[in-house]
Order: sequence, then structure tokens, then C-alpha cells
Amino acid sequence: MIILDYPRNDTKYIYLTYSLAYLAGHVTNQLIDHIDVIGGPAIQSWPVVKGVFKSLVILESGVNSVKLKHGYYSKTVVLVYSPPSSLYYIQPLYVICKNSDGIFQSPAGKDNSIRSAVRRIGLGCALLQTFTAVNMEDYNLGAATFTFPIDETFNLPQCNIFHSSYTAEEMYSMSTHELWRNLAKEIAKAYDHNFNHVKYLAFISCTSYDGTNYNDRWRHSDVIRATKGYIAVGKVLYASPMCVQLRVCYHSYSYC
Repeated sequence: MIILDYPRNDTKYIYLTYSLAYLAGHVTNQLIDHIDVIGGPAIQSWPVVKGVFKSLVILESGVNSVKLKHGYYSKTVVLVYSPPSSLYYIQPLYVICKNSDGIFQSPAGKDNSIRSAVRRIGLGCALLQTFTAVNMEDYNLGAATFTFPIDETFNLPQCNIFHSSYTAEEMYSMSTHELWRNLAKEIAKAYDHNFNHVKYLAFISCTSYDGTNYNDRWRHSDVIRATKGYIAVGKVLYASPMCVQLRVCYHSYSYC
């Protein structure tokens, strides 16, 4: 038997305000090693470990009938995804430096295109949104979470592309706080019509890491010194928070 432990709801329909649903449960037959999750045309297999499974499924707007299945065991759950209508939301941005093609640093053979970046960021934001809701509910605060604009092609948070007036070399020459302040001003000017009720989560494309001299004695500070354009800052400007992330690990983000 397949038993669903989360979402915890005994009603016929389970209502969600976010598109990436988290399903967790357990099985009574300890020989089951995986669960197939069938949502619309998509079928994904998730492992069962010590009788427990966890899975994620992307929902379409409206009613979604999702089946959990293994052999002749099955359970169907009906999830209703209703995107909230609000003036207040978080807007992810992929910031491309001036005179840059927008690709990010990655190992050879990895897709490091702009399209890949925005899809990876979109799924990462969806994971943050979903697990915030799950954790809030664990503390009996209801499945509350923040809102993102949705890319209807993938039914995941939409990451916009923002072209900066600063070159990569100019960004490398700035301190962390100078870079944050200058980018915040650029973004505030570009989005001045809604900067008071939208929070911006900006990811910058041009971080460069040189690990040539890496050894086992390196600490976090050594890694930062080997990284050009590092920043991870969230502050308040003009009464609206903005967070800027500069990463060298976009290639490690999952995407779908």
C-alpha cells in the first residue's frame, strides 16, 4: 500500500498556490524500491529508501490528477494549482555584463547558455518557494510562501534577462558593496514603475573562479580570493529589498 503523508489533507482536493508540488509518504511493502509519479503526460521514478519516498511534480494551472504507482499498488491525489494574483512578488533576474555573450563559467560539455541559466534559476526559485511552504506548514503556520511570476512554457518561476551597463572587468574592480549598490541603482532605474512592491533576486553571469592552485588546506576565504566578481549580498534600497548573487556553480543547478 502507498500512503501519502504530505500534503496532509483529507479532503478530495488539495489546493496549492505554487507550481512545484512536494509529495512524501511511505509504503507498507518493504520490497518496493521506487515509486512512479504520473502527472499529465510526465512519468518520473523516485526512489523508496527504508520504506519512505519523496517526490516533486510540476503542476499546470487548474486541476491536476497525480497518480503514485508501483506495480498493482497505486494512489491518486488531486492537486489544484491556483497562482495567486498579487502586486507583491519576487522577480529573478539574470544579469549579463556589457559586451558579454551571457554564458556562465562551467566544465567542458555543460550547457552554459543564457537559456540554460534562466531555466536553472527558475527551478531553483521554485524549490525555495515549495520548501518554504512545506516548512511553514510544519510549524503550523499554513503553507504560506512567496510569489514569483510564472513562465507558462515550463510552469516554473520566470527569470528575466537584465543587461548591465558595466563590463565584467568593471565589476571585478568593485568591492562587494560597491557592486551591489551600483547594480541596485541600475535595476531600480529600469524597474522604477514597480520597485516599491517587487523584490529582486539577481544572479550575475560573469563570475570567474581560478582553482589552479587549490589544495586541501584551502579555506572559504581562499576560495573567495580565487573568485573574481564574488558577491552574495541582500540589502534595502529605496525601501525595497534586493539580493544579488554572483555564482560559479550555475552548472550544478538542476533544470528541466
